[in-house]
Amino acid sequence: MEYIIKNRKVLVCLIIISFSFIAGKWINSFLLFPDEHIINKIIFEITDFQYFPLIHDLANLNFNPSYSSLNENLKFIPIPYSALIFHAVVGEIFGYFGFIFLEFLYVAIFLYIFFLIFRKLNFTNMTAILLSSFVFTLPPITSLIDILNIPWLVDLDLHIHMLYDFYGDRIPRPAISNLYFFLFLYLLINFYKEKMQGNFFGIFIGILLSAMWVSFYYHFSCASITLMIVFFLKYREQLFNNLKKRSGLIIKIIISFLIASIPLIILLYLSEPDYAVRVGLTELDLNKKTILLNHLFKSFFTKELLLAIILNSLALWYIKKKQNLYCSKSIEVIFVLFLSSMISPFLFIAISPIGNELYHFLNLVIVTGLMCFFISCIVLVSIFLKKKIIKNNKILFLRSDNFKFLLVIIMILFYNYVNLYSTVHTTLKSKNFFAYRSNFNDITSKLENNNVNLSKESNILTFNDMFQTWWILSDYKYLSVVNGPFSPRKTHDIENQVIDSFKFLKLNVDDFLRFFENKKDGWRYYNKNVASFMHMTYTANSLKTFNNSINFEKDILNFIQNTSPFYTQQIVIPKDEFKRLKKKFLQRDTSSFVEPDLIIIKKDNEISEKMIIELNEYCKLKNDFFFVYVKYDKIKKCE
Repeated sequence: MEYIIKNRKVLVCLIIISFSFIAGKWINSFLLFPDEHIINKIIFEITDFQYFPLIHDLANLNFNPSYSSLNENLKFIPIPYSALIFHAVVGEIFGYFGFIFLEFLYVAIFLYIFFLIFRKLNFTNMTAILLSSFVFTLPPITSLIDILNIPWLVDLDLHIHMLYDFYGDRIPRPAISNLYFFLFLYLLINFYKEKMQGNFFGIFIGILLSAMWVSFYYHFSCASITLMIVFFLKYREQLFNNLKKRSGLIIKIIISFLIASIPLIILLYLSEPDYAVRVGLTELDLNKKTILLNHLFKSFFTKELLLAIILNSLALWYIKKKQNLYCSKSIEVIFVLFLSSMISPFLFIAISPIGNELYHFLNLVIVTGLMCFFISCIVLVSIFLKKKIIKNNKILFLRSDNFKFLLVIIMILFYNYVNLYSTVHTTLKSKNFFAYRSNFNDITSKLENNNVNLSKESNILTFNDMFQTWWILSDYKYLSVVNGPFSPRKTHDIENQVIDSFKFLKLNVDDFLRFFENKKDGWRYYNKNVASFMHMTYTANSLKTFNNSINFEKDILNFIQNTSPFYTQQIVIPKDEFKRLKKKFLQRDTSSFVEPDLIIIKKDNEISEKMIIELNEYCKLKNDFFFVYVKYDKIKKCE
């Protein structure tokens, strides 16, 4: 805190820079869609809007949202509260405009954390500001590579894309979860370099570890190992005596971690088992552990990773040789973080009885490896430049704060240019996006005007996840069908809702099965409809399939068996499941179905082409992208 107070100018500077980085996106949004409601704006502008319903539930302390009058008193959702709590609190107090403020704030915090890290590397204030800005601009480079389609970077494209996981505006990861991770890194550097720590250091570390466990447990695994290694390195001389002396610190870390984790422990204990399956949780028996560990060994002995280890090791060795101990210790901690990211998946798989989306461990190795490499390169360049500046008076301008400030401005312009270019490129690639958003806004504005009389108890039927999110954020209570991650309903109840809705729309069993059919999408089998409602229930790879089934078409089964066990974003439904769903559809009694007050179905899809709506019961609203129907008793005048 004392350091922050002493560096108010730095803070002000970083706040201005963070505003400059982010303002372009929001200025563009308000110029293009000036009359757009703030809920619509954040849905379209903030990535991973699917987490917004969870934020809404957390703000209302509703851990078992049903969105149905027929399914009450459900079990809980283990909401990652540490990653969503700030949005929940700020949104509840200031409304959804607070989400825009938080985006500025998170960028400012990111810049300040890396400013402090670079200060620990003996860089001046202005240089640290420049370098933290540079680090922030690294992820957009991947967008530029995609846009420019640079041939010689094709082989490295997958690894470079991991910079998306380094930092960005996606909620809650990496926008919030990575801040915990980077703050932990800074505190660990400080711990390793300094002899004394504050009274609250252990407590804060324990809380940070808990926040990482709740928000993104892959970070927690890596951070825990890093903490133990750094602790050993710091106190390796007379280790046992030092452990005895520092027992108070260790106890503070453990107790604060446990206390901060109590809410998650309760939520996990009271959670819905079906929900755990939908989010991809898998029991890891000995056979599965063996498969995963074997794959890990093969993945880690690649030329790219070996090269990363060698380069980072050589960089650390050279820095320790050329720089003072104070600087090299910082690099040493970052290097340990990189090594821990490689160790953590092995330990996690060996110890943990469950796991999900384990590919994040592999992504973390790439992210920490690239971070270690970039920071080491920055230090190496600074060593080189210092020698050149001393020898050559002509390049003294490199030391100038004005020159560094100019570079920061260039980075800000570059960042905004890439983001704007990427937006335009995406819009041109998807020609209907602008029109889609305009029509989305048109519908929501019509639903909120005086002509439509929907109450908060009204019910909507839509398969569109954006409209479902808008409905929930607008405090409407009921959905005829709800996306799998939004509610702890049992999976068979979600199936029932889809079947009831299909029958209400006069769709037959073939339409229903076609809605969930297995589809090849790029490198994988993936059906968005299955992902929306069943999420990862039907994940299929060489490690697992639904109920360990092998009942697939021969070519599909062969593809599944050759898919990495870490690829969990592939969805394939077995043939016997289709038989079960068909039988269920034919036998399902829909007498309990509550007719929706509002129906929104996207045009030009498999549902809209065949559905039948009773126009004597519903008023049809004009829209270019969606079929919109409102019950006559919910509208004053039908156009």
